[in-house]
Amino acid sequence: MSVKKAVIPVAGFATRFLPACKSVPKCMLTIVDKPIIQYLVDEAVASGIEEILLVVGRKKEVVEDYFSEDKELEDFLKERGKESFIPQISNLSGKAKIHFIEEEGGAKGLGHAIYMAKDFVGNEPFAIMYGDVIMQGEKPCLKEIIEQHEKLGASIIGVEKVDWKDVPKYGNVSGELISDRLYKVEKMQEKPKVWLVQKKAYMHMIIKQLDLTQETN
Repeated sequence: MSVKKAVIPVAGFATRFLPACKSVPKCMLTIVDKPIIQYLVDEAVASGIEEILLVVGRKKEVVEDYFSEDKELEDFLKERGKESFIPQISNLSGKAKIHFIEEEGGAKGLGHAIYMAKDFVGNEPFAIMYGDVIMQGEKPCLKEIIEQHEKLGASIIGVEKVDWKDVPKYGNVSGELISDRLYKVEKMQEKPKVWLVQKKAYMHMIIKQLDLTQETN
């Protein structure tokens, strides 16, 4: 089954970016002239994603307003003869349909945020995207991940190598090298002493696993 849905968790407090993120969600911080969330949405659309769910938290209005039509601003630009700016603020979701859901009770970790997407994804395979690393190349990173999923029929996680000194900063995976750049994951752990860092993830059946966790707790 082709992957047509993506989930982007953006409800965290982003404590590493305080005080900037006290009033602005991390996903709305800019890289050059675009907020982080725009890079993710652009990559998702370029990878064939048709629907995107943003799991939002505090300051959710900032994210929702960003993707909303702003007729007042468009009229202002027209009045000032600056119509050339309008394409930069319209249709920011591209060909994808954007959905929002507020994480209940505030940010409770990635697992809880993904669980909030249960009804959105149903039984379909879906992508999970993070804005911690922005990759740009001839082919979108997410598209490569989806292609590997369709080829292997397995869950695929995008990773990158980091220096040993940076290992404690990230979630990590370890596994067996199968072919060029492709590993069979044997272990996933938050910040252990191994050398592959989770960057972007395509997850399959994760909702069912989270369901079981919820029932156990």
